[in-house]
This record gives sequence, C-alpha cells and structure tokens, in this order.
Amino acid sequence: MTGANRKLGRYTVRRRLAAGDYAEVYLCLSEDSAVALKVFHLRSQQLARFIDDTPGLSVARLRQRFRDEAALLAQFEHPHIVPVLDTGGLDSDNPYYVMPFFPATLATKIRTRSRGSAVVRPLPPGAAVAVLRQILSGLSALHARNIVHRDLNPGNVLIDATGVAAVADLSVARVPWPGYTPMRPKFGTFPFISPEQQADPHATDMRGDVYSVGAIAYVILTGRMSDPNLPPHQIVPQIDSGISDWTTGLLHADPARRPRSAAEALLSLNAAMPDPEPSY
Repeated sequence: MTGANRKLGRYTVRRRLAAGDYAEVYLCLSEDSAVALKVFHLRSQQLARFIDDTPGLSVARLRQRFRDEAALLAQFEHPHIVPVLDTGGLDSDNPYYVMPFFPATLATKIRTRSRGSAVVRPLPPGAAVAVLRQILSGLSALHARNIVHRDLNPGNVLIDATGVAAVADLSVARVPWPGYTPMRPKFGTFPFISPEQQADPHATDMRGDVYSVGAIAYVILTGRMSDPNLPPHQIVPQIDSGISDWTTGLLHADPARRPRSAAEALLSLNAAMPDPEPSY
C-alpha cells in the first residue's frame, strides 16, 4: 500500500511511519483524528528474505501471527500498553489493526545529531525514572498474565504528546496458552536481550524482560549501551546511586539474581527512588 490519501477501510493514508519484516505502519486520518494503522504487507521488501532465512516459515503463518498479535493487544485496557482501537480485513490477505498515533518512540526521544552523526542523548534522571515506571507498569500487566514480551527495546516504547509511555509490539511475545502461532527461531533486539535469550530465545522468561528494562534504563540514563561492570553513576555523576544500583541489578548475567517480574522490579525501583519524579 503506497501513496498518500489512499483509503483503507474508513481510514485515509497520509504517510508511512515504519516498516518491518511483514508489516507496515501508516499515519492515517479518521474523521480528522490521527491514528496509526499497522497492516500486514505481502509486498514488504523484507518478506521474501525473511521467509527464506527461516525454515518452516510461510506467509500464512506470518499472517496468522499478525492476527494473533492484534487479538492479544485488544485484550488490554491499560494506560501503558498500546491499545487497539479497531481492526479490519482479518479474513483477508492484508489484515490491519488501528492504534492511537504516538508522535515519538523512546528511541527517537534519545536520538539526536551532532556534527552530522547520530548520537544518543540521555534523559534527565528524573525523566528517565518516570518513563521507566510507566514501562514497568505496562509490562507488569503482561507479566500478570504470564506473557513475556521478548523484544522490549526503546523502539517498542511509544511516547504520546504529553509524555505518556506505552509498551508496543507483541509480535514475538510468548503466551501461556495454545493456539498462538509460533514464530522464527531467533528474535529480539541486541543489546536489549538477556544473555539467556541470546542462547535460547524460547527458554527466556519474565526475567529476560526485566533485563531488557535494565538495558533501556542504562541507555536513557547514560547515553551508552549497557555495561554491567560500570554503574551508571560512574558515567553521569548526577545519577542517584539508588537508581544506578537498581539498574545494574536488573543486568545480572544470572537471571536468578534479577527481580522475578516487572512488578517486582517496579517495587524495587520505588524503594530506590521513593519520591515521584516528573515526566518530560
């Protein structure tokens, strides 16, 4: 689907926002309101290579996984999980679902340019803590139902115009019930995936998501990729030692030494930083 002002159902396409292996996201208008529409895309440039590189994968399996993701997200009404506003074409070759339009991701919030090169700009510590609380709140709702995200990274945290953060993209999530279409053997975004997920993506549990939050915390606090041997406050002295120690605690190579779930990580964050922090 290309071209501005094309129609998909009752939605008018304005421009493409993002493209993945088998889906694309478009900024659309519906009754003068901006929404984001994610559509399964048979003509995705990555699709043929993606299938060729993954034994046993097919267009039919990917299409069903897309439908599964839409149905899974639609089960949640949580301020920090991206909601599904509408679905369409679920019985067609190009199913889609509709989300609110978020003008930024956490990845774009921390990305800037300096002398023509892309660099990562850390958030002020208070703003970082605020967004981490929101990520963990949304992730806690997933973990409460034994759902493991498995690809939590700054690009999958959406930020609205008021600074509210919401967890997105359950395309590779692990769920505790049968019938959810299996996916490729490897997935996740380096360096935000845990050591055990790198070794065996299917064996990771909620503690793998906790590691991902630690890796996100490290980069938004310091502007650097995570290094468990270098606490954040040694890079940015303004960072409180409590949040610094909390971050490195989430990054233990041994999952048994991390919080067992997002809810437990949120409790320990609130203990480390008890005063409410402003949003950004």
